[in-house]
Amino acid sequence: MSFYFTDQIQQSFNKIFHQCNKDIAWAGKAELDALVKLDEEGQKIPGIGDVYAILARVYSGPQFTWIEAGFPEDDTKAYSYLHTAIRKGSAIAILQAMRTSGALTPTIEKELPMTKDQAFQRVYEGAQKGCSYCAYAIANVFQWGDYRLLPSARKIVNEGEPSGVVHFF
Repeated sequence: MSFYFTDQIQQSFNKIFHQCNKDIAWAGKAELDALVKLDEEGQKIPGIGDVYAILARVYSGPQFTWIEAGFPEDDTKAYSYLHTAIRKGSAIAILQAMRTSGALTPTIEKELPMTKDQAFQRVYEGAQKGCSYCAYAIANVFQWGDYRLLPSARKIVNEGEPSGVVHFF
């Protein structure tokens, strides 16, 4: 059962990020790559924006994945996938882009399918339901000070709720 992603995406995500087995990690990536291929062929894939967001992280380098998995670092692909993820409605991608230098270009800012605050609210709800990746994204909002830009996150801080983040873990 998934708390944020579709069950299929969650299973692939778990293979990439929750295993210490290179073959399983690569199998999870291959599953997501297959979904991207189907999307490129015009098929409707529920949650496809999140698939691109996860793959953007995979291509962002070993600081974002289990290093022994040996995923190739490819900044061009990472930015391209992140932008596609945003255009396809991934709230997580919007928060990721806030943490990725140069990702929120003026063009991408104009194409946001929701506000940054709406993205925060959606991901925060996923974190409250138990999604580890959502909790990671929300933790980054507070760790790196992005909460100052997001009314919903500022409200949590101003109401003395940052300790509420602890219950995600």
